[in-house]
Amino acid sequence: MGAMVGFLFSGTYPEMVNGTISLDFVKPVEQNIKERADKMGALMDRVIMLMKRNDSDVGCTKQELEARWRESTGVSQKTVEKLMERGCKEVKPGLFNFTRDSRTKAWQMHRWECSENMYIASKIACPVLLVKASNSKFFDWSIACCPKILDQIKSSAKSFQMVTIEGSHHLQIDNPQAVAKVIEKFLATLEFEK
Repeated sequence: MGAMVGFLFSGTYPEMVNGTISLDFVKPVEQNIKERADKMGALMDRVIMLMKRNDSDVGCTKQELEARWRESTGVSQKTVEKLMERGCKEVKPGLFNFTRDSRTKAWQMHRWECSENMYIASKIACPVLLVKASNSKFFDWSIACCPKILDQIKSSAKSFQMVTIEGSHHLQIDNPQAVAKVIEKFLATLEFEK
């Protein structure tokens, strides 16, 4: 989700951004207008339900949460354990829930068309670092509907670098030293106002 926010912010406020780093995602996922309009009612209902729901009333076993993470992202057991440690809490004896705001799950309402993403990409003026996980479907999925997006970012950005690192979608947990090394090298090239 951070990559989507970085993409949107960098293209919306290019004068404010010295550089942007995306981990295993590029931009918001596309959805055509008709499909988005047809699903909008159901998505709005979901947002309303999520806003009303008290996450502390909903829970499942640790094993169920671990299985959700593994199935949805294909992460390693080590990564699942780290995500559980940082992102879950016990809401009732033996029942756990995510600590994140469940309303963030309604991001599907904010899907764009390819032309919108291409326009935003054309306004990105800062250096860009895209870090792709070698064992993840998310990066490729994020560009599948708009395959020219990388060419657009390359053409508008001050500089463009794409690096593939061994790991799953949460590669900063799987392979933190490799991710840190690439990011540190990128940050050293940026120019900041003094």
